[in-house]
Amino acid sequence: MYIYLDSRESTEYFPDNCTDSFVVRLTKNTQLLPYGQWLVTIADIDLPPLQLNYKPKFLALYSDICAPSIYGGGLKQVLHRIYYRELRLARPIVFNPPRYKKVSTESLNSIHLYLLDDEGNRPSFEKGPLLCTLHIKQTINLNHG
Repeated sequence: MYIYLDSRESTEYFPDNCTDSFVVRLTKNTQLLPYGQWLVTIADIDLPPLQLNYKPKFLALYSDICAPSIYGGGLKQVLHRIYYRELRLARPIVFNPPRYKKVSTESLNSIHLYLLDDEGNRPSFEKGPLLCTLHIKQTINLNHG
């Protein structure tokens, strides 16, 4: 299942949405059963250009639907990192090969995404939306008895 997200969506429900942190309410609640057998990745992302003289080493993309990983000495829900060499090109980024993470919920009715730079700060973008595509798939259970 592909989910297309736009930082400009769902502002009637989440008025604080902005390019670097937003929640999108999905049109219907989707059950991901059996729990623990689903994976998520980011397939692509389109970011606005970085502000002049802002040159982070990378941006970390966090999501509330992925399982936490050890990151920076703690457990965090990091979906992917986007390095400066990719950011400076100011074009859509396709993640190939994809890196899948376990889904941490059994149902989807909203998705929260946010970005922090390598120093833990909110990134500095020119004006514009964040657009991205998530791919969610069920794992194959080889131990089905």
